[in-house]
Amino acid sequence: MEDNDLVGRAGSPEQLLLEFITAAVHQGASAVHVEPSGEQRLEEVRVRLRREGVLVHHRTLPREMLPGLLSAVKRMAALDETEHRLPQDGRSLITVALPATAGAGERVVELRISVVPVLWGEQFVVRWIDASPRTRPLADLGLDGVSLLRLDARLKNPSGLVLVSGPSGSGKTTTLYSMLGSLDHEGRKICTAEEPVEHALRGITQVPCRPELGLTLAAATRSLLRQDPDVLLVGQTQDYETAELALKIALGGRLVLSSVHANDAAAVFGRFIDLGLEPALVVDGVTAIVAQRLVRKVCLECRVLEDLADEDRVHLAITTALLRSIGMPELGEAPLRVPRPVGCPACGGSGYRGRTGLFEVLAVSPAIRRVIMNGGSCAELTGVARAEGMITLRQAGVRQALQGVTTLTECLRVTAPDQG
Repeated sequence: MEDNDLVGRAGSPEQLLLEFITAAVHQGASAVHVEPSGEQRLEEVRVRLRREGVLVHHRTLPREMLPGLLSAVKRMAALDETEHRLPQDGRSLITVALPATAGAGERVVELRISVVPVLWGEQFVVRWIDASPRTRPLADLGLDGVSLLRLDARLKNPSGLVLVSGPSGSGKTTTLYSMLGSLDHEGRKICTAEEPVEHALRGITQVPCRPELGLTLAAATRSLLRQDPDVLLVGQTQDYETAELALKIALGGRLVLSSVHANDAAAVFGRFIDLGLEPALVVDGVTAIVAQRLVRKVCLECRVLEDLADEDRVHLAITTALLRSIGMPELGEAPLRVPRPVGCPACGGSGYRGRTGLFEVLAVSPAIRRVIMNGGSCAELTGVARAEGMITLRQAGVRQALQGVTTLTECLRVTAPDQG
């Protein structure tokens, strides 16, 4: 990847593109979406920024500016400017000036660029990540004390498969990298097979997979086994071959970390079995599953704490049993105060600033193994895990709302009723 010089003449597509990316970095947004509008408004192009996981309007442009922006973003990512029928993906590095409120100076950011043909032409998304990140400690991600202790205990085991579950954009890679950061780098050899490598990590052997060349996750993982690793991170276990390999390596005496797409921790077992894996192999290899979501944090500059209204108690289904299970006051025993977002210049008027994680950590126990081997449902698995002390995603969200970190609305936005 080359460092791109986007500084062009005033008002040029290159300059406008740089303005969008700079605005995203300055506002803490993770992506820029440039989209041609639908049939009723063909003359417009919509520009939105994803801030704290939510898309917000940034600008509206005349339709005639889209071809120039498409050419500029394709040049930036070294894509084929003449190709308009097929999706294209690329990367680039740029240097962005920081505002005085962020200490001024400059930041090198890595861009992930996706261009796809749509009904009304082409649209593109530019995501950015810090090119020189620092691994965050697990304790800073939002894990409660009980979940953190459970996860830490599994990471101290010399073997086993620890999985992180959640939808795209829920912070799985951040959690996996934090797990790696918590391990002993001097006494152990740590290797990763990723598609793509999200961040370069000091002291860790990282292999970027190239499926188009035959270097799949499974192929890269097999090659890394000959590098005498103690710990392996396998980017994803989404297919039978990769999942089976990760399980067998874990059963062979190594610690393996990976991610998987599933609604919650209990659903991971069903997903693996649906791939064709033997239940006995799954329950023997998997030692812990971390399910997670990201919620927006209320802005501390403008939040207002209010008593939880009676109608909210009913509407939001905050039950006495739920509160008791997470160690919070029961309804009617004490006033419950929750934050309400207001909006101010510090948070751009949204009432939210930054994000934190909601986590549930399912530690595999003999009781969990019995339920899986007997073909138990997700609801049964969750019930057993909760009886053993697991805090669910919704419980974690309610706790953070009652602690003034986020809102009940945010909690309900990212968790399902059966996740609490």
